[in-house]
Amino acid sequence: MATIERLAQLETLWISIRPLQDRAKQRHDDQLSKDIEALFSSIAVICDGDPSINDEIKTARARLSLGHPQAALEKSRAILIDAARLLKD
Repeated sequence: MATIERLAQLETLWISIRPLQDRAKQRHDDQLSKDIEALFSSIAVICDGDPSINDEIKTARARLSLGHPQAALEKSRAILIDAARLLKD
């Protein structure tokens, strides 16, 4: 997959965070958790399992499993920024 294509996919994921954050403010249910997990999985696929990104995703998943979806989503924003930097290098 070309770098430009991957960056475009990361941008799409970035845009998808806001609606998830809005849902997290209203309620935390199983579907929200599944959608956030899907976000993490998508990031991992785009980054080809980069070890540093995988470590960050583990941290975000831990926040989600502790019942903090908003913290997990904030972490996902930082992960996307790091992922974009990795792809540009």
